[in-house]
Amino acid sequence: MDGCIHCKKCELQSRMGCYDNLDKNAKQEEMHSISECIQCFRCETICPTDVIQIQAKMPAEIKERLGMAAKGTAPRPEPQTEIDLGKRRVVATIGAGILWGTAVKASASEYQGKMRRYNRNNKAMRPPGALPEDEFLGACTRCAECMKVCPTNALQPATLETGLQGLWTPVLVPSSGPCAEKCTSCGDVCPTGAIRPFTWYDKRYKLKMGLANVNRSTCVAYNGGRDCIVCAEVCPYSAVIFKDTFDDTLPKDPTVAIDHKDENGKETNRGRMKRVPTVDEKLCTGCGLCEYHCPVLPDHSIVVYTFQEDREFMEPKERPLDGFLRGDWSERKEQGKQEEYAPVIKQFDTYMNTSGSPSGGSGSATGGATSGGAYNPNPTPGK
Repeated sequence: MDGCIHCKKCELQSRMGCYDNLDKNAKQEEMHSISECIQCFRCETICPTDVIQIQAKMPAEIKERLGMAAKGTAPRPEPQTEIDLGKRRVVATIGAGILWGTAVKASASEYQGKMRRYNRNNKAMRPPGALPEDEFLGACTRCAECMKVCPTNALQPATLETGLQGLWTPVLVPSSGPCAEKCTSCGDVCPTGAIRPFTWYDKRYKLKMGLANVNRSTCVAYNGGRDCIVCAEVCPYSAVIFKDTFDDTLPKDPTVAIDHKDENGKETNRGRMKRVPTVDEKLCTGCGLCEYHCPVLPDHSIVVYTFQEDREFMEPKERPLDGFLRGDWSERKEQGKQEEYAPVIKQFDTYMNTSGSPSGGSGSATGGATSGGAYNPNPTPGK
């Protein structure tokens, strides 16, 4: 600490938050948490005065034994047993390695494109801003930083839904938590760029994680015509629309049997209108809020799948020194988005004016857009 100039680069750039209290006016003692350190050597690389140095040190137990040996007080070590693997074990180990490598390579080919995704699981949704799947699997280091910062616990480690090559990579699980409307944390913290930095505007007008689908066999609005508008109330994108439909399996008067007949023998109590939810594919982003809040258990009646996934968007321009300092990063992330999404905003405005605002929604389709499609980086839902 004698040569430290308190620039705080190690504290600000530490991936695991190992350094603390390095400010000149800090009242507490400076701290470096060894237990949190992952030996990424980043602090040594960026230290301008080179006072942070990483050295290989001998464990205390070994140093103590060497000291005892020098004094002649070390206990005599037990004779080491001979290692005999045998030909069969060597061949079995080589065969297991070849089999594992083949299985991993074969599982990588299970990805079948944007529409079908993985043939065994069409709910393996990636976080917003993720690279195309092949590039994402190569860039993701399974550091779990995105999972740590996710405020709703929506990002979970993948097991076998993305094949062996995708083990422990982040997937969005709406039943555990939805993708918060204005959250961009996963793109901001990803150290390898597997999840690219994005804005709230990108999530609303361009990025699509999936598409919600209503299971009519379990939805309480479809079954029995009971009133339930939870999915529409929680949807921030007004993508859930309720429509009136006629159902001849429902009685007009619940107090009378459905096959009740009048004096002429004609059934008079069969059929009535009911309000049922549908999902507008133009407005749905696959955030999973509807699935998370659906009251039907254990399997929710509205579920998000990876249909119509879209990962392409206008990425922010980065500079060579962004890995060290990027003070105007928030402004640069939003730069150019007004011109980029102006046609999409106009389409949404036209669409909403012609079709009408979805009933039950908690906000307009354009959300962050003011009159005339002006860009608002901090929109308020419903205004």
